[in-house]
This record gives sequence, structure tokens and C-alpha cells, in this order.
Amino acid sequence: MSNVEVIIAALAAGAGIGVSGVATEAVQDSYAAFKALLLRRLAGHPAGGSIETRLIDSGAAADDRIVHAAQELLRLTGSPVPARPSVTVNGGQGVMVGDGNTQHNRFG
Repeated sequence: MSNVEVIIAALAAGAGIGVSGVATEAVQDSYAAFKALLLRRLAGHPAGGSIETRLIDSGAAADDRIVHAAQELLRLTGSPVPARPSVTVNGGQGVMVGDGNTQHNRFG
């Protein structure tokens, strides 16, 4: 699952715990910290477009602090934490791993 999907899953989990009213203090604190990080990253970026586009364009999907906070919230709420795929590259050229990357190659 991509970082965007992890963040969206955490947003959904956080919204769910807010509605239920039965979240532990640790879950509430985790959600508040996650939401604060995300809102800081999104501040100043246009509100138009899909959430996926906003997360990528703002850099939120590439922010390790936000992704880690999202994974922690999912763990605390008992939601499945998506695993990052394992990648092994031998002798590769022009290989990219991650979300929202840009690459320009010149191979001679």
C-alpha cells in the first residue's frame, strides 16, 4: 500500500474513533498528533483536487513523520497497518522506489 493509502486509512480510522467516542487516551493523542502534522503540511496548498493529489502535491505523502504517525494511529486503533514492499535491485539503472518521485535519466 502506498503512503497516500496509509494516510487516507489513518484519516478514516481517526474519523471513526472520533464518532465512536470510546477511544483510549493514547489513540486520541496519536490522532491529534497525526492530524496536526498533516494540517501543517497541507497549510497554504490549494484545497481543490482529490485528497490523493493534495497529499502528493503538498509533500505529505513523502513526509516520513506523517507516514509514521499514520502507521502508529492504525496500529493503536487495531486497523491493519499496510506493509511497505521490499525491493531488491541488482545492477539497475534508473530505478526509483517511493511515491511522488521525479526522475531524469541520461544513459550513455
